[in-house]
Amino acid sequence: MEHSRNEALEDKLLSEMMQWMGDERIHPTVTDLIYCMTKSFMFAKNPTLQRSRKTKMFFLLGLGLEKALLGMRGGLRVELHPSLDGIGYHVDSLMEVDLTEVKSTRQGITLNPDTFSMGWKRQILAYLKAVGLTECDFAIIHIIQAELQCWHVKFTQEEIDTNWEWVRDYRKPVWDSAMATGIPPTPFTTNEDWECRDCELLAYCKGTTRR
Repeated sequence: MEHSRNEALEDKLLSEMMQWMGDERIHPTVTDLIYCMTKSFMFAKNPTLQRSRKTKMFFLLGLGLEKALLGMRGGLRVELHPSLDGIGYHVDSLMEVDLTEVKSTRQGITLNPDTFSMGWKRQILAYLKAVGLTECDFAIIHIIQAELQCWHVKFTQEEIDTNWEWVRDYRKPVWDSAMATGIPPTPFTTNEDWECRDCELLAYCKGTTRR
């Protein structure tokens, strides 16, 4: 048997996947405002910017696993392009009063709601605000030690409202100002440190801060 790696096909498949995903969401989205706004702004304003291979792989794994886990569920109540206070959002599964958020991770199975990242918590709090609920289910797909763990989580209305005020009143004005001026949010001011690892825009951000 003879064989050779077909890297051209790899690139083609990943590019087709990104094109199929598209980006017809209402911006800013919840995730635009929770995570690095410099990066989310740059990609929203410049859809031709290329994602890194690692980012594409994360999209592929996350989307594929979500569809494999939830794709056969019936009765999903998900609007095409929902928004609240001018902020777009997309929930993975909403059935009557049952909200399920799917996450894939390389972290071990010791991960639990007490150790979820702040990004995960802010994201689900925002979704609960948007759909008018106070509790939800997390379906966590562990990739390295292959396992599925589901958690039911309940928040107080105060926790949900406080988080939404942070998203709407603190983060969204930064986004709106950037959109009005065309100048991205200042690098390294709206992100967690881990977001810079392997980021496609790290060189741009470092160059900008040295000017």
